[in-house]
Amino acid sequence: MATTAPGLAPATRRGGPDWWQNFWSRAERKTCRFLPKFNLEEKSWATWSWRKAASGWLPTAIGGFASGTAAGTSTRRYHGLLMASLQPPSDRTLFVVGIDETARYGEASFPLATNRWLSGDVSPKGYLQMESFHLEGTKPVWRYAFADALLEKRVWMKQGKNTTFVEYALARGNSPVAIEGKILVSYRDFHATTHGDGWQMKIEPVENGIRVVAFDGATPFFLKSASAAFEPRHEWYRDFSLPAERERGLDDHEDRLLAAVFHARLAVGEKLTLVFSTEPQALLDREQARELQANHDLKLFQAWQKRHSETVATPADDETRLAVAACPGGRPVYCQARAAR
Repeated sequence: MATTAPGLAPATRRGGPDWWQNFWSRAERKTCRFLPKFNLEEKSWATWSWRKAASGWLPTAIGGFASGTAAGTSTRRYHGLLMASLQPPSDRTLFVVGIDETARYGEASFPLATNRWLSGDVSPKGYLQMESFHLEGTKPVWRYAFADALLEKRVWMKQGKNTTFVEYALARGNSPVAIEGKILVSYRDFHATTHGDGWQMKIEPVENGIRVVAFDGATPFFLKSASAAFEPRHEWYRDFSLPAERERGLDDHEDRLLAAVFHARLAVGEKLTLVFSTEPQALLDREQARELQANHDLKLFQAWQKRHSETVATPADDETRLAVAACPGGRPVYCQARAAR
């Protein structure tokens, strides 16, 4: 059962560093550029999942997307894990803003999330645990190193649906890792900001997760997993800073609602997948979801090959290694990207 939203946010106000540039992996770009791993201090990421035909966009777009920065902190109002298109290809609404994760390994706890607060504070500093960030096909991949453990995180969206997958995999370690994640939500137009004074959402447990209804008549959305345990919450965190909006002369901070906390335990080689969706029966099968995304990436790569086969020379070996990544089954995938401020 949801509890009354507190009048003040928790005392710890989280923030993020300001030394990266925006780097968009955008499906509507005409230019294709293939990316290796890059330094976290140089780039930020954004994956877009357009799914309906429109001028200059991929023909499978319906208008929803997920986006953010490599360090995990939001700098713009357009950043979020589930920006759904309720009336494709428009009416974009932010549902899931992000996850504040903490990994417990042995007797120590390691924050993985990074946020910035209006006060200028940076806390927690999860970016300090980041070993690297890269694109695997069109999926952004974070690698967190703490003690002798290595945890990987991937994000992708299902084509044709307002559904985001977040996957964690323990690639290395001498003992299991316990993961706790605070799921922060909203319900706003993607051009707006949220200020949660007195706003009481309806949050209730359902099979495999949590159902959230922002207000009477709002589109319900779901936070689910086949293997994680969920604890419903209702606590407003206030004054997240959006520095890029300040530069634009716009409202530069907003509030986010802690709607649920998930708990999971991973041994080496095990994976955990979270599913955020407007679909009550969203697919929870991790392998099937990854296969669908791999097929989508393959089609993008083949379309690029066909379009440029007569105008682009065969790349050298080094370039090929940057352009083609192995996805499940060893099939090549590609990313469409272009640097932008």
